[in-house]
Amino acid sequence: MNGASYSNDRSSLFRVARSSLMWSEQNLPAPVYSAMYRSSFRVYRFGLESGYSRNRRKRQRAKDWEGVRRADAVIKALPYSMVGPSGLEASYSAVRDVLRRGVPGAVVECGVAQGGSSAVMALALRDAGDVRHMWLFDSYEGLPAPTDDDFDATTGATGIHIRPLPKGSCLGTYEEVHELMSEVLGVPQGSFTQIKGWFQDTVAAAAPSIGAIAVLRLDGDWYESTKVCLDALFPQLSRGGSLIVDDYHSCYGSKRAVHEYLADQGDTAPAFTDDGSGGVVYTKL
Repeated sequence: MNGASYSNDRSSLFRVARSSLMWSEQNLPAPVYSAMYRSSFRVYRFGLESGYSRNRRKRQRAKDWEGVRRADAVIKALPYSMVGPSGLEASYSAVRDVLRRGVPGAVVECGVAQGGSSAVMALALRDAGDVRHMWLFDSYEGLPAPTDDDFDATTGATGIHIRPLPKGSCLGTYEEVHELMSEVLGVPQGSFTQIKGWFQDTVAAAAPSIGAIAVLRLDGDWYESTKVCLDALFPQLSRGGSLIVDDYHSCYGSKRAVHEYLADQGDTAPAFTDDGSGGVVYTKL
């Protein structure tokens, strides 16, 4: 199974799960829906993980050792991730790509949640034998509430989500991310910096300390969260560096913020779009 067919399978599973959850939310009492949601989401995640494990075995039989290494990193990160396998693969590949091309700078993630994407990027660095500092920004309190800029005027929706995203969603604590990076993965503590707080209070203030950026991964879901990070950090993205916007296809506000920002930038071009995960990767030219 190649990457495209895996993404298509994931998309089919997403559509089925989402339709079931939407019907249940509209027709079942709240306590029943809540219990069904938790159960359905576990089944959905189990289906993703099982399918991906089969994908990994096919790569091994084909002696695709680079693909096997990537799959091993994704499998290790999945228990800590709210992103599916295809999105984790995209982040792993983006890091490996900038390393191969010698793009200078740090690896930065804005919107860490439980740390799965940070983990897979740290594993990509390790697999390449490279040492880059990682900067991990998050409120460590979950998502803020969406603003008016996040809603579609026609449908009133904030995007195409597998689950609702109220304030406090996508929560990962500072302590559990630190444990994942330092104890589970064994990343030296001097090799990563966690910064806690809302992006508008932290990102611009920390930008001078970061310097050049090779990979900038944005996973803030909402318009304001995406815009703040682009304004503060995109100018520091090195030529040839990768900008990953995890929520480009799934959150209307995030997509709008990207379009508004890049409309004024004449030096970016889309390099890879991962339709299976809802994200997009740009390369700065």
